[in-house]
Amino acid sequence: RPPHQAGRRPRAVAVTVVEAKGLRKTDIIGKADPFVVLTAGTAKHQTQVKSGLEPKFGETFTFPVTDITKELIVEMMDKDRLRKPELMGNTTVPFDAKFWTDLDRSTALEPQWLTLSFKGASAGFICLQFRGEY
Repeated sequence: RPPHQAGRRPRAVAVTVVEAKGLRKTDIIGKADPFVVLTAGTAKHQTQVKSGLEPKFGETFTFPVTDITKELIVEMMDKDRLRKPELMGNTTVPFDAKFWTDLDRSTALEPQWLTLSFKGASAGFICLQFRGEY
């Protein structure tokens, strides 16, 4: 990779929501209609609504990097026609020194599976991939 990027924090981080599996069922009757909400600082993005408990998303969103962006909040939601969306599970990715060091070593990190939790219990898994934009 170009040497001018070494040691520099990217101007933005692209986050690809690859897929999810083993999601927690929220409806007794009916199917899950999951979507993902990503929040970093004041920036917020949402995937399209999919169907089932093992959705494939394949959507990428770009978040500007500022000094106040400390983490990425990942929320798996279930769309409901009659009520407001319900939380299926969530996780947080810290934008800490290790994250920036790993991202600095390679322009894109390998896709990683993260555990979603709901009320302290495992609520499935989500696969994300991160790429620095310089």
